[in-house]
Amino acid sequence: MAALRTVLAWGETHIDDPRYGLNYRALHEGFWRMQLERVRATHLSRLGWFWRLWGAFRVAWLFLRMRGMYGA
Repeated sequence: MAALRTVLAWGETHIDDPRYGLNYRALHEGFWRMQLERVRATHLSRLGWFWRLWGAFRVAWLFLRMRGMYGA
């Protein structure tokens, strides 16, 4: 999680337009979390199917949020 915070902090300091900043944050947070949940599902839990489904749900939710950013 520390690496994710570092990547997100870099985006906050180097991306000026707020729309692109939200896009950057949503994509990186979504895919990093999906990767972390995949590792958890594969190596750390007996409920692997649940964590894979949860990761897919979170990425879908982030894409829906991102779609709404550009509508206004």
